[in-house]
Amino acid sequence: MKKDKILVVEDEIAIANMIKRVIEMESSSYDVDLASDGREGLLMAEKGNYDLILLDMMLPRLNGLELCRSLRYKGITTPVIMLTAKDTIEDRMAATEAGANDYLSKPFLFDDLLLRINTLVESGKDEKLEPGDFEKQSDLKKKSVNAFDINQRIMDSVPVSIITIDNDGYMTSANKYYENFSRTNSYHYHNIFESKFFVRENLINDYKKLLSDGTMVKRDHCFERNNKGEDKYLKIIAVPLVDKNGNIDGALSMALDNTESVQLQKKLQLMNEELEKKVIKRTIQLKNANEEIAKVMELKSMFVADVSHEMRTSLAIIQGNVELMSMGLIEKTDHKKTYNQVFGEISRMSTMLTDMTLLSESETSKQRLDITTFDINKIISDTCVSLKVVAKEKNIKISHKRSSAKINLSADVSQIEKLIKNLVSNAIRYNKECGIVDVWVENPDSGVVINVKDSGIGIAKEYQANIFERFYRVDKARSRNEGGSGLGLAICKWVAEIHGGNISVSSILGEGSLFTVFLPYQE
Repeated sequence: MKKDKILVVEDEIAIANMIKRVIEMESSSYDVDLASDGREGLLMAEKGNYDLILLDMMLPRLNGLELCRSLRYKGITTPVIMLTAKDTIEDRMAATEAGANDYLSKPFLFDDLLLRINTLVESGKDEKLEPGDFEKQSDLKKKSVNAFDINQRIMDSVPVSIITIDNDGYMTSANKYYENFSRTNSYHYHNIFESKFFVRENLINDYKKLLSDGTMVKRDHCFERNNKGEDKYLKIIAVPLVDKNGNIDGALSMALDNTESVQLQKKLQLMNEELEKKVIKRTIQLKNANEEIAKVMELKSMFVADVSHEMRTSLAIIQGNVELMSMGLIEKTDHKKTYNQVFGEISRMSTMLTDMTLLSESETSKQRLDITTFDINKIISDTCVSLKVVAKEKNIKISHKRSSAKINLSADVSQIEKLIKNLVSNAIRYNKECGIVDVWVENPDSGVVINVKDSGIGIAKEYQANIFERFYRVDKARSRNEGGSGLGLAICKWVAEIHGGNISVSSILGEGSLFTVFLPYQE
C-alpha cells in the first residue's frame, strides 16, 4: 500500500524529529520528510508531490508566510498547517491570507496535531485525479478559476496596497487599495525604477537588492500624495517571489497606511519640543531665582554682621561714657558733649532699627500705602530746611529750585518724605567740604520727576548697578564715619517701585552724582 507523504519544514531540529517520530509511530500510512529552512522546503514541496505540509512560520532564508504564498502562487494546492509560537489574531489572519489551511500554535498536543493531519490528508484525497479523468480535471479547473476569483476579491478587500513586480521592475498586478496611495489608477507598463516615489524615498537600491538576492525591504514613513491630493505616510514591506527551482522571479510589495500614526508622532514631537522649551525656560528662571536668593542671602549675612558690629560699637560708646561719668572721670564742662555723644549713638541705633523694620515689611508685603494728594515742592522744601543744620556742619549749601506753580502728587506722603530725606542726606553725607546739593522737580505729562544732585565723591561705574540693592555698601569703612547703614538707597528704590515708579543714578567718580526718581500720576 502506498504511503501518504508529509513534509515538515522546521528549523528547530529537535522539534522536527519529534514530529516525524510521533507521526510515523502513530500511523504506518505516513512517510515524513524534513526540511530545515524555507528555500529547502520550497524545493522539496515543488518536487515531492506531498499530501500535507507542516510549516513553521519563523524560518531562515524564506519564512513560512513567504513560502506558503510562493506555493499558492505556483499553483501548488497541497494542504498546509502553519505552526508557530505566536498566537495573535494578526498572525492567524496573515497565515490564512498566505494560503494556509489550518493554524496550530506551540506548544500543541500531538493528538490534536494528528487529528488535523488526518482530516486534511483525507480531504485532499478527494481532489486527487487518476490519469485520463478529464471530467474531474474540468471540475478542478473551474474550482481553480473560482479560487482565483475569491483570492482576487480577498486581495482587493485587504486594507493594504499590494503589487507584484517582475525582475525588471515592471508591475504585473495590483489590488484596488493601491489606488489610495498612487497618483495613477493604472499599474500597466509602470516600472518602479522610473517612479518618482521610489526615487524620492531612496528605494531603488533596496528593490534592486531584493530582486537580485532576496533581501527583504522594510521602510517606515515613506511619503506620497495620491491623486486625490491627500498626503499619505506608508510603511513598505517587500518580499521575493521564487519559481519552482527556487530562483527569484519577482517580488510582492505591500504598503500599509501609517498616516495617522506618523501624524500623531509629529504632534507628540511638537508637544515634546514645546514642553522641553518650557522646562528650559523654567529651569533658567529657577536658576536665576536661586542665584538671586543666594546673592541676597550673602548680602544679608554680611549686613547682619555689619549691623551687629555697628550696634555693639554704639553700645560700647554709650556704656563707656556712662561708666566714665559714674566714676567721675569726665569733667563737668564736658558733660554736655558726652550726653550729646550718647544721644547721637542712641539715635543712630534707632534709625538703623527703623530702616530694618521698614525693609522687613516690604519683603513680606505688610506695608500699606496711605494715598493722599499734596504739593511735592512743599515736602522737598520742608525736608531741605530740616537738614540745613546737618549741611551747615560741613559748610554744604542746599539749593531747592522751586517752581512758582504747585505740583500736586497723589502718594503716601510719609514714604515720599523718607525717599527725599534719604537722597538729600546721602548728598550731604558723601559731599565734599563746601559742596553744593541741588534739588528740583520736573513735571512731564506722565508724572513727577525728582532730581537730587551733589558735588561730592561720586560713585565708580562698576558699583552703580548695585547701589540700590539691599544690604549693599560701596565702602564699609566709610559707613560709621559718615553715619550710613547701607539701607537708604534700597529704601528709596522700594518706595519708588511701590508707587509704580523707578530710580536711577548718573555719577562721575570725583565729580558728584545725580539721582533721579520718577513717580507716575495715580489714576
